[in-house]
Amino acid sequence: FSMPEVRDMTAWLQAVKNPLAAGIALNRIMKTAGVPETVVQAVNAAAREAAWGVSHSDGVFEAMQSADGMAPEYRLLVRELAESIERLIEAKDRETLSGLVYEVMMRAGALYREALLADDNRHRLVLNRFHALAKDYESITKEARVDDFLEYLSLLSDMDVEVGEDAATDAVQILTLHKSKGKEFPVVFLADLSEGKFPLRYQQKPFFVPRDLARGLVPGEDEKALHLQEERRLCYVGMTRAQERLYLTRAKQYAGNRRPSKPSSFLEELDYTANPAIEVIEVPAERRELPLQARNGLEAAKYALQARAIRAVADMRLGTALQLMMDLEKIRLLEEGHDLSAFDRDAFLAVPEAPFSLPPAQEACCIGPDHTFSASALQAYETCPLQYRFRHVLLIPGEPKSYFGLGSVVHAVIEHLSADELKGIAPDRDRARALLARFWSPKGYRTRTHEAEDRAKAELLLDTYLGWRLMNNNAIAGIEEKFQFSHDGRTVKGVIDRIERTPVGGLVVVDFKTGSKPGTLTRNSVKENIQLNLYCLAVLERYGELPRRASFLFLRENKLVDYFPDEESTGLFREKLSAMIGAICAGEFPASPSYTACRFCDYRALCDEQEKEEE
Repeated sequence: FSMPEVRDMTAWLQAVKNPLAAGIALNRIMKTAGVPETVVQAVNAAAREAAWGVSHSDGVFEAMQSADGMAPEYRLLVRELAESIERLIEAKDRETLSGLVYEVMMRAGALYREALLADDNRHRLVLNRFHALAKDYESITKEARVDDFLEYLSLLSDMDVEVGEDAATDAVQILTLHKSKGKEFPVVFLADLSEGKFPLRYQQKPFFVPRDLARGLVPGEDEKALHLQEERRLCYVGMTRAQERLYLTRAKQYAGNRRPSKPSSFLEELDYTANPAIEVIEVPAERRELPLQARNGLEAAKYALQARAIRAVADMRLGTALQLMMDLEKIRLLEEGHDLSAFDRDAFLAVPEAPFSLPPAQEACCIGPDHTFSASALQAYETCPLQYRFRHVLLIPGEPKSYFGLGSVVHAVIEHLSADELKGIAPDRDRARALLARFWSPKGYRTRTHEAEDRAKAELLLDTYLGWRLMNNNAIAGIEEKFQFSHDGRTVKGVIDRIERTPVGGLVVVDFKTGSKPGTLTRNSVKENIQLNLYCLAVLERYGELPRRASFLFLRENKLVDYFPDEESTGLFREKLSAMIGAICAGEFPASPSYTACRFCDYRALCDEQEKEEE
């Protein structure tokens, strides 16, 4: 379920289910169709503006339908994608579920054709299995619908679904090293024995071990050495699966790498260049194209014309290519049941001319001069730069989450209680509950039980705040203070929950948190925290002095995490801030996959690195 083809199929079905709330799925569809990021950004910007204050739509599908304000050369492509989805929505009520899946796989998304063109048997088998799952679901469901099938797939996603051919057939078996245990084959190929590939580079992944289990850990063991030992054991497992011949392969050059790869340390340990039991063979790269298998004469003609059109464009025989394109349009009309009299040459050629400019060597960075930076956005970049690009550059809408609403309501209540204090009204529990009832909304909750649980949590969080306020001797100097300052010519802005004055006149910054305190946030690590450091710089800009203290108050645990800024710590942060802004403006958005970050990321369906992580 982590394979690209499954995610592509799922994205199309989500768009068919409800295109008005399928922003992330539509972004994946545009991406796989070859729409550039700058155009995707324009679509999402138009969607955000159109959907402002609208609860039933994220605006992406409407923006694709209108395709206003985007590059003319891609306007038609985006509209055609929207039209394909519209046709599938119309077909949804008359087609069977498996028929709809087949339509997406074969025609709308053209995923099967891409698998054949790429000569990728594994991806073809995955698509076959996906179609088989749709047929299986039809057989056990009286009226199989797209939305129910998507829910069925989500239940299956935690299970292993076999997609390979039967082991008894005369075929090459492709297995992971773990799944190869206990099996033997006359010939075994062990691939990717290059540095950084096998053994994989060690990446420390923080996790917490329960105290009872921690008693069994051997102290002092080097995790990196243990990782290498495990990789070596896996290599041994793979090598010992061979009964007669063993091939250890590696690539000298990987796509995207400027320098040749080095041999795996496991090969070096075998002394492979001098070992008499090993023969070193260099195999030249070879590319082979297989013809597509057409189901009928019309489809065979289409494939032949497509191949000729591609060749004509490659040879710059553009007049021939245009004639072939018109022939392909006629075939499309015949496939849809029209006759050739429906072909309108003038309408087909009436494509608006786009202003011509030579394309840059690489796609231009989408960061314009008006792009602003905030604490939450920079923290997202620190967690995963690719997530930052999806959310803050391409403006792809995220999934709505009820706990965002919970936090917002609690913050709103605290803001009003603080405003009351500035008027001389002391906060109390009755006033807090009345404000909570005023701001609470059941929208976004699927069940009353879930809503009641969150309502009770909100009451407890406010009780914690009232207890903390009772013990706090500082005076409120500002609430929900908006700030904006310039750093390296770029605008940084945000809102500070509360600024206080101590009895001796010093400033204190307080930020209220409704979630749990991260285990990585400690007295030492808080000195590097982006949010508190930005707030300190904002206070310095506005008041001419650094705050004596900046604190997170975690209401769920009633715990304060304090940061005491000084010139040294804020100076180091300024350097870090400059480096982050510079990297963002330079278009540096590498993915940083990790279990925690990827598990809760809205953009898993768009992330190729996530796919690699899961594979």
